[in-house]
Amino acid sequence: MDEVNKLPWKFQILFQKVPTYENPNPYIEQYMTPANIAADIIFTAYQFGDIQDKKVVDLGCGTGIFSYGVKLVNAKEVVGIDIDKASIKI
Repeated sequence: MDEVNKLPWKFQILFQKVPTYENPNPYIEQYMTPANIAADIIFTAYQFGDIQDKKVVDLGCGTGIFSYGVKLVNAKEVVGIDIDKASIKI
């Protein structure tokens, strides 16, 4: 298995370390994207050339699992935006 095909597994391991919500707010639909799903989404976008050297905006970033992930695959710039200031501080 070449290194590129190992990326989703490596992402899953790294993403499991992203902090989670202690008290999610159901009113604003706060939930964590599971590490395996985030890894698959980011890897697919990476394969299509949608991330590397691009500016990426993560709307509803929560604790930043997608922001963190796209930076790992060389996004040029990443901006995370969320309505909940507490989640951004995590």
